[in-house]
Order: sequence, then C-alpha cells, then structure tokens
Amino acid sequence: MDARRLLLRPRSPWSRPPSWPWTLLVSLLLGLLGRPALANPVNAEKLMSGSDHDGWRGSLETRLSLSRGNVDRLDFSTTGALQFLTLYPEGAGHRRPPAPGTPPFFRDRWVLITNGAFVRVGSRDPATGTVERKDIVSRGFGHTRYTRMWIPRLGSDFFAQVQYNELNRLEVRMVGGLGLRVDPIRTRRFQAWGGTGYMVEYELNNVIEGDPHPARLVNHRWTNYLVLQLMVANGAFVVRNTAYAQPLLTDFGDLRVLDALQLEARVGSILAVGVDLETQYDSRPPLQVVPLDLMLGSYLRLGFG
Repeated sequence: MDARRLLLRPRSPWSRPPSWPWTLLVSLLLGLLGRPALANPVNAEKLMSGSDHDGWRGSLETRLSLSRGNVDRLDFSTTGALQFLTLYPEGAGHRRPPAPGTPPFFRDRWVLITNGAFVRVGSRDPATGTVERKDIVSRGFGHTRYTRMWIPRLGSDFFAQVQYNELNRLEVRMVGGLGLRVDPIRTRRFQAWGGTGYMVEYELNNVIEGDPHPARLVNHRWTNYLVLQLMVANGAFVVRNTAYAQPLLTDFGDLRVLDALQLEARVGSILAVGVDLETQYDSRPPLQVVPLDLMLGSYLRLGFG
C-alpha cells in the first residue's frame, strides 16, 4: 500500500491508542486483583507480538515447565496479552529500501500482559532428603508498557509491573520506571534491540526469623535489556535470546539477572509453538532462597487481531 495513503487512511475509534496513564492505572489494579512473578526480572519481550500490521492484537499462551533450584516443580501456566501498535511507513528508518519481509518499525506500542500459574511442587527435607509434593497456585504477574519511538530507531519506554511468588518468599513486588529504547539492527533475518533506564521497586518479603534481608524495602535500580533475534525460512522459525541486568544504583553488588533462550516455530500469525530456557540469578536473596533458578519450558500460543 502507498505510504501516503496509509498515513491518510481514516481510523475508526477502535483503532485509536489508549490514554496510557489511565491504562497504567487500570493494569496495576488488574494485576493486584490477580495476586500477581519471580523476584528477578520478568521477560516481557518474548510475550509481545510482532509488528507486521498496526492496530489491536492479542494472544493466549499455555506453558508447561520443569525447573530445579529452590524447589523441584512441574509448572502449568496461562498468559494473556493485549497490544496496540502504530507503524512507521514502509521503508522508514532504512537508508536503502529493505529486503521484502523485513519487519517494519513501530511508532507507538502499548501492551498489557497478565499471567497465572498452577504448580505442583516437590520440596525436599534437608535432614532426610524426602520429597513432599503439593499443589499450589504460587505465582503470577501483571505487566504494562507504553513505548514511543520518536524516530524509527530511538524512543522511550514507560512501564509498570506487579509480581507475586510464594515459592521465593515474595509476597508482592511493584515496579515502575522509564528509559530509552534503541533498535539498531533490523534486517529480514536478524534484529537486535535493547533499552536502559531507571526503575523503582517496592517489595514485601516473607522472611524467616534472623534473616538480615529486609521484609519491606524500596529500591532504586538501573534496568537494562538486550534482545537478539534470528528469523529463518521467512519468519517460520525464530531464535531469540533476551538478557536483563538490574543492579542497585547505590550498590552494584546487589544484582538481578535474567537470560532467556527461546526457539519458536510459527504457523502464520495465528499459531506458535516453542521451547525456552530461562536462567535467573539474584545476588542477595532472602535466607533459604538459593540465588540461581533454571526453568526449561514449552508453550503453545494462539494469536488474534
């Protein structure tokens, strides 16, 4: 479609972007109502849809995971995502006309992601080594973000998040922040983007007696992420690695890290199946919480819009 016609095309009221401050507030309330996951960063990047067209879109994802770390567990979860996009005209941000199939740059993006999990947990008795199993609803999260790309390769992020994780003694964690996003590499087969910024977090932890870790705290962190993505066979297969690092601004030894490797097969824009491996590290967790968690999972995602 001609770029000028695209820009002049009238939009229905349903295609208008939401007012992000109100969206932020509603999203936080929704997250609290759902008892929203892990004290480490939540990888929201892998849950976002592509940018092949503007307007509304959504997805539903089911996931099966096996993990070892603080506990042995079988994890089944469901995630819902809602997203709104506006795109730059075709070819914007490139010095030369891009190859057919190159993902376009987006101008505005708002996203809301919520998650809930059913977990079968096997906790080990350190004295006897026996495993006691029980079924619990242990974790969930709510995440919302608004990104405005002022030029195709440079923009700003505003985000908020609510988390809950009983297994890691995290009763609630609320996060808000802002930062810069850069999109330096965008070709038909390979893309790279990332961001850096400031975030404030409020935590309430269920600590045991004698634990020096504060039960209630407010932290100011430097948040950073980098995503590398390889698309094969015209986007039918995707390999993506996402890395987060969030040191405390006043003490870089207090560090939270997440690295996620994702392999995904797509059938059009409707169906995707994949596996992923997440590594999460917290340099200063509460007592009886080991610093390193590994999670290997598979998922099925249905998209609409």
